[in-house]
Formats: sequence, C-alpha cells, structure tokens
Amino acid sequence: MFPFLQYSLGCEPSSPPSPTPAWGTLIRLLLEHAMRHPGGDRARLQRLANWFAVDKPELRRVLPEALDTVERVMASELWRRALAAEERQVEAPFAARVEGDGGVPDILYGVVDLAFRKAGSWSILDYKTDQAGLQALAPRSCEQVGLYASRWAALTGDPVIYAGILAARHGEVSGDLLGEAT
Repeated sequence: MFPFLQYSLGCEPSSPPSPTPAWGTLIRLLLEHAMRHPGGDRARLQRLANWFAVDKPELRRVLPEALDTVERVMASELWRRALAAEERQVEAPFAARVEGDGGVPDILYGVVDLAFRKAGSWSILDYKTDQAGLQALAPRSCEQVGLYASRWAALTGDPVIYAGILAARHGEVSGDLLGEAT
C-alpha cells in the first residue's frame, strides 16, 4: 500500500507499477469487507466492487477477475484460521519511532493488511496485489514484513509468531518470513 516505504527501507520494488493502481485498492477493499463481514457472498462483493469502480472505467472490465481473486483468498486455510481467531484487525494503520540514518530517529508508517490473534500471539499477513508470484515477492518483502512484525509486537505487547505475504493474484501464501528478515 505504501510503495515509498519499500524504497526508504532499501528494498527492491516488487514489480513495475500496475497500469491500474486502483486494482490493489480494490482487492484490499474487498478483502477488508470480507473479513469484517464474514458470510457474505459474491453478490455482496460484486455490489461493493461496482460501487468502487463507478468512476474508474479501467477497473470495470477486470471486476470478474478481482472477485475471483478475492474468492480464492477466502477459500484458503489461512483465511479460515483468521476467521476463527479470537481477534482480527484489518487494514490497521500504525506509526512507530525507529532508528534512522546516523542514529536520528525516524517514523515508520504502515498498514497491516490482516492481523489475527490466537492464544495470546499474533499472525500478520501483508497483501501483495502485483502480477508477480510468491517466489518473486517473498524475498523482496522480508524486511518490510519483519519491521511490521516487530512494531506490531511492540504496539500490542504480544508476540508475533507468523508474518507472511499473500500473493493475491495467485492465491499463494508464504511461509513464515520472520526468520528471513534482516
């Protein structure tokens, strides 16, 4: 959601910008709605997608693909685990003080796409809506996901036991990236 964050952390961008940046916003909107209002059907998501795309003609032709993408995610084991969790947070913004260049404090801004708590520990998931698959996205996301996980643990006071990414277009969920973050 914040491509500038990848650059400021020295990470490579995950892929060239999409010709329709609104695609990522649409997918996040639909996933947020589906997690906040479980049990909804495709028709409900279709109405929300139509509303979002009313002034975005470039999106109208890909609405069926967006709905298919969201339904693939909703069918995943990780999604079921999140729905069964004792607490869920979606599109949760945060800001945290971090050490910057030369020891000068900086502020890290981010949005955790999905966090869910079970048995006193958190799992967090960052959505990637690029066309790239998991194999390309995971190595580029380790640092970002690691920072998000450490900040989330500090903000909530509970450990993060899983932090990964979802390559939404492919319906692929990474393994735990915490051990791979630098």
